[in-house]
Amino acid sequence: MAHAFGYGHAFGFGLGFLNFIGTLVFFFFMIWALKMVFAGSRFGPGRSCGGHWRQKMAERYRHWSEESDAPAHHPDGAMKVARDRLASSELRPEEFETIKQGLKDSQPEAGDHFRRHDSALATARLRFAKGELSREEFDAVRKALA
Repeated sequence: MAHAFGYGHAFGFGLGFLNFIGTLVFFFFMIWALKMVFAGSRFGPGRSCGGHWRQKMAERYRHWSEESDAPAHHPDGAMKVARDRLASSELRPEEFETIKQGLKDSQPEAGDHFRRHDSALATARLRFAKGELSREEFDAVRKALA
């Protein structure tokens, strides 16, 4: 009976409280880690802890966004050239619509993700956007390259 309460954690102030403190530290760390991961996302304010990865993730987000000038949406920058020409009043809105329709018609279909990039078509699209080719000439080149 002398050792009945001497071994274990029933009496005295032992180190059992460290278990509780460790649990609290663990939960605070998990909350902090989640905050750091999601702070730079578009759903949360603040800056992320991503460092140089932050810029790469922003580029990836712009690449897949609707208004992107990335290769997935505008393989050769022809639409950007057409927009710039419209903004600098080189084109009338009717001419811009014609160019936009021609460029839209020459883009690959939605299922053609794995088709190789055609540099000749990209050059023709760029020349059409700059006004060096008429719509008829561009259509003829596009059909010849198809």
